[in-house]
Formats: sequence, C-alpha cells, structure tokens
Amino acid sequence: KDRIPCVHLKDMTVCGMEQRMAPVLEGNMNFPVIFEALKKTNAKYLLVEQDNCYSSAFECLKTSYDNITKYGYK
Repeated sequence: KDRIPCVHLKDMTVCGMEQRMAPVLEGNMNFPVIFEALKKTNAKYLLVEQDNCYSSAFECLKTSYDNITKYGYK
C-alpha cells in the first residue's frame, strides 16, 4: 500500500462472443470495490489505458474521465 503512487486502470466488456476494451466503469470490472481498496493506499494518480477504442479515442478518454470523477477523483 505504501508503494503504489500510480494505478493503471483498464476495463473490459463482452459484445456478443467477443471481449472488448471499454472506457473505465463501462465494462465489467468492479470499480466501486477497486476504488474502496485504493483509499487504503497512497495512490496519487490513476492512469487510464484502453488498447482499442470503438469510437474516437478522445471520446473514450472523456468517458473514462467523467466516470472516474463521479467517484471523487480528478
């Protein structure tokens, strides 16, 4: 917990029979539990990665950012 200044976030969803990358909090990862666990660390930065975007990369990033800020992160 004392060695985690940055946390790398990714999310995944299923479309038909295909796994797909998704903006953070738009897939099936349990981010409410993840964010609770992060409160016990010294994490200062959340790094969002989405390997493949199925719309504009900037729209995907904005969606992730908007979703994360709802949990109090900026």
